[in-house]
Amino acid sequence: MRKAFTILVLSLFCASAQPCFAQEAKSGGRIDFYSEDMKFSFKDVKSNGAVQPAQWLPQKKDWTKSWIAQAELTSKGWEQLWVEFVPEGTGFVYIILRGSLYPDNKTNHHEVYVDDVLIEGEKVLVLLGNGSFEDQDKLGNPVAWGGPPGKKLVGQMQTLAHSGNYSMLVWHDAPIVQRIMLKSGIKYRVSAWFKAYTPE
Repeated sequence: MRKAFTILVLSLFCASAQPCFAQEAKSGGRIDFYSEDMKFSFKDVKSNGAVQPAQWLPQKKDWTKSWIAQAELTSKGWEQLWVEFVPEGTGFVYIILRGSLYPDNKTNHHEVYVDDVLIEGEKVLVLLGNGSFEDQDKLGNPVAWGGPPGKKLVGQMQTLAHSGNYSMLVWHDAPIVQRIMLKSGIKYRVSAWFKAYTPE
């Protein structure tokens, strides 16, 4: 009887707590993208992770103008996440790299390292700046990267890297962003390597 009561209490605790036990160890990498000022949509969106429109953004119910691709990090090593898409207009696109959102993000940020970001276009050259984070400005921030539009960069430069010497440590509310010109009707692939943060 006592054992059954203990199991019941633990079950009720887990149902109300966010997160409970094993969930605290989760981390996920995420790539968001949207057209500047939501001017155009994207089609043929595919990823090796879970991909979906960002339906919570104010897009006048046209959910195809901004997307997220994300994957749970299942090992202690580096894992690549990629997403493919075809813009339906020519213009600037924001590429946003961050950690996944979890119910306890206010107390546990689920930080992830990100490195070796690449954008490939079908039969076109895409100029992504400083995808390996090796170039830094006088403040120690990565050249060509910033925070979300109108916000400061919060992600932190790290000396642990997938290749080279540096990566960035990000989480859901501390992303890194780059604004890139893309062409209509071209298939693009954005990829990045992610690794779960493990405090020493």
